[in-house]
Amino acid sequence: MLLGVVRSVVCFNRKEDRLDKDTSQRILIIEDHPLVGGFLKDCLELEGYKVVGPISEESAAIEYLHDHVVSAALLDFYLNHSTTLSIVEKIQENNIPFAFMSGEDLGGLLPASLHKVPQLRKPFSSSELSSCLQGLLYRDTEYALGHKQ
Repeated sequence: MLLGVVRSVVCFNRKEDRLDKDTSQRILIIEDHPLVGGFLKDCLELEGYKVVGPISEESAAIEYLHDHVVSAALLDFYLNHSTTLSIVEKIQENNIPFAFMSGEDLGGLLPASLHKVPQLRKPFSSSELSSCLQGLLYRDTEYALGHKQ
């Protein structure tokens, strides 16, 4: 129970963070760490989003994307000691906005075509998560990258 209370406090620092959310937005979380995935899911559900996942297997993510539509995706760059670049191909094929999540700078690891993809550097705050997601949903890369306020 205490963990749920802590998650609620951490996910929402301000009441206005919960306002003006389109509750029809379906967000895909691809994350192999159960605590991180659960935290992301809780935060996004508290904001009013419909959350798919967290999905922790590459094949399951690709299969899901083959049969379903999502509004945006948040991908842990490393999934079970492998990159999620094969999942990115399916995401791009479906024209889904997405961001990478990682504990390290991905600049040198990404192909040039993915350098403008927003990255959430772990650990990140709920406000960074919210801003990034709003930028993705509005397809505003600069906002998602945190360059606009």
